[in-house]
Amino acid sequence: MPFKANYEGVKEAGGANFAPAGVYLLRIESTEERTSRNGDPQVSMKLHIHSGTSKGSWSFHTVTFFAPDAKGAGFSKKFLKAIGMPHEGAVTVDPTKWNGKVFKGELDLTRNDKGYDNNSLTNNYWSKDDENSPDLGLSEVVVPKPTTSVEPVAEEKALEDVPF
Repeated sequence: MPFKANYEGVKEAGGANFAPAGVYLLRIESTEERTSRNGDPQVSMKLHIHSGTSKGSWSFHTVTFFAPDAKGAGFSKKFLKAIGMPHEGAVTVDPTKWNGKVFKGELDLTRNDKGYDNNSLTNNYWSKDDENSPDLGLSEVVVPKPTTSVEPVAEEKALEDVPF
């Protein structure tokens, strides 16, 4: 059914700004627990980019937690290690404690099956202090406090005192 619309003074929307492929300092802004089609636990998260020319942009990532004998089980272990969470032996995964966690991650610029560009986190991620991770020139990076209501744990409080 036809209807009227008024676009007087409205500027046409531009395209989204995507980060070029590369390694960035990322902070988990929010998490959501889900279940995969196969019944495996997943955590989807919103990531805030804190370095490079795309500082202030966002990306999204989902980690799937497979059974220990499954082919992809090591990816979730590697991710937990990168964000400083327990990752050895039997652990309790609590995504509510992830908000505010900072890590280094490699973003790729990809095109999805609908033809839209988006940033995706590859399976290359490291703790922010990992000596074997790519150098980001962290002396130029300032990581603000999380905007969520979750209280930072001692590690994040210590991060605030580090002169980047």
